[in-house]
Amino acid sequence: MIVKEKSKLPVKVAGKAKEEVVVTDTPSFTDVDEYLISEAYHTAVSALSNIVQREMKLKEDEDRKEQKLKEDKEKDQPKSSAGKDGKKKSAEKKKGPRSTTPMLPALGENPEEVSRRKLREHIYTEYFGALQDEVAAVTTRLALIKLKALMTIQDLKSKAGDVFTTMEDWLSTQFLQEMDSIAALLAVGLEHIQTGSKILFPLVLGSKEFVINGDLKLIPDPPPPPHLPSRERPKVGEFRVQQLQDLVQHFTLLSPTGFMTRRVFIETLQDLISQDLGSDNFPEPWCSLTYPQLVEISRVLAPDSDFLNWRQFILSIAQPWPYPSLRDLLDTKIRFQAVDQADNGYVTKEQYDQVELWFTGDADQQDPEDPLEPVPFNRLAQLKEVFFSLFVEDGPSEPRLDYNNTLLYFSGHQDPAQGLHRALSIAVGSALPWAPLSSPQKSEQDVPGGPSAPGPVEKVPLSALFQIMKHGVAGFGETHRHRSPEEDHQCQLFTQVYKELGSKELEPLPLDVLLKHPVIMDLITNTTQFSQSDVHAVIQRQFVDGEAVASSSPETSVERSPSSPTDEPGQAQSRWRMPRQ
Repeated sequence: MIVKEKSKLPVKVAGKAKEEVVVTDTPSFTDVDEYLISEAYHTAVSALSNIVQREMKLKEDEDRKEQKLKEDKEKDQPKSSAGKDGKKKSAEKKKGPRSTTPMLPALGENPEEVSRRKLREHIYTEYFGALQDEVAAVTTRLALIKLKALMTIQDLKSKAGDVFTTMEDWLSTQFLQEMDSIAALLAVGLEHIQTGSKILFPLVLGSKEFVINGDLKLIPDPPPPPHLPSRERPKVGEFRVQQLQDLVQHFTLLSPTGFMTRRVFIETLQDLISQDLGSDNFPEPWCSLTYPQLVEISRVLAPDSDFLNWRQFILSIAQPWPYPSLRDLLDTKIRFQAVDQADNGYVTKEQYDQVELWFTGDADQQDPEDPLEPVPFNRLAQLKEVFFSLFVEDGPSEPRLDYNNTLLYFSGHQDPAQGLHRALSIAVGSALPWAPLSSPQKSEQDVPGGPSAPGPVEKVPLSALFQIMKHGVAGFGETHRHRSPEEDHQCQLFTQVYKELGSKELEPLPLDVLLKHPVIMDLITNTTQFSQSDVHAVIQRQFVDGEAVASSSPETSVERSPSSPTDEPGQAQSRWRMPRQ
């Protein structure tokens, strides 16, 4: 497109007659941007010309007003002065034409006004001269700006042309590479179609390249055959975990509190063994137990009572499991207390799973590489689940476990006195010093894993003593018409012991102070409550002796106390009174 500029007329500035600002026609432009720059330049020059013309017009208007005022003033002068004026005019005619020199002021004119008029004329002359110089300077600057703008436009156009050329070349190259990649993809696909083979690896078509990703397979390899399920292989005479779970479930339905008479216990085992033909609920040696052997097992569990705790029976037949030291039991209690947010002595199943007992099982156990080989059976990890099922209780909202009572079950020892000491330490929460007058076994303070060097003296509260005395004892702590008077007497006796040893308000006392009292020493010497029951020893003697024991009637084999029930099994179960758990 060709754009022609409009011609501009010359602009004349008063004050210098021969100096003019003339704008001539410029050559035509072939670009709109250049035309706009030139048009802006001429617009600025026209604005300057308008400013000068406006100032000149204002000067002419002022001169016209002054001339009019002067003429009005001359008309008001007296006629006498008219004669004088005539003479002056005649004299002027004689002299000839008017000169260009400034006119002398009239005789009647004020000198100050004449001086003021001359000064104003001089100011206007200088003003228009300065205005003319500024117009020339601004016009020159505008011309330079126009030239610079045109040069910049040309440079930008040149660079834009280079960029366009470069992009066109790049796009052409990119297009050719993409076409080559598509051709390679089609060739590979056509080869697979012609040969009828599967595409094993993904074909990746990028922006300008085609690759075959060998790190990924489209068709997965067949999964390895699953390992055979783990299978427990117990030793001769050992109960499998599933057998233990079945027994716990059966005894829980029969007696949820854990206590039953020796007679009911013997009859229950007889029924289970007689029904075990082909059911695999007991190990092989147990299937041939006789009635006298069952009586002996009940006496091992409860040597001084007609009531026994079937939970101790399950713990005994669940062996082998790692026997805990006193330090192990105290550390386990600390871990239970850490997850017991309610601080009420109970934990839920979720919290129980978070606690690490004194045994962890085979943590480094790995699956065998051979898929045909079964996964090794982790018996200790499964025993932890059995222990929860064994000691769980019904809570307000969900089943829960009393960890203090649970740890007391594991405090049993071959020496009943040391078992009592372990139980009392668990109830207090720290290892108590142990130095009995006579003990057939070594103290745990003298064996590895026992308590360390004595620290601050720990005191035994009366509540801890009551807690261990009611553990595993049927009916202790309950109020009913069949309550034994010995229970009240025992509570009063322990209270009297604390008062006799100086604890008037029943404050806790150190263990060495309690050991000085004959009642406490008699309790330690004669207790069998925390002796470790070994049911397997009865089974082992069956093979050692090799004697066949004939079965006898329950009426002649079970020892009875004057307070033991003599009713039928169903009636005996209805009269059990169990302690609060």
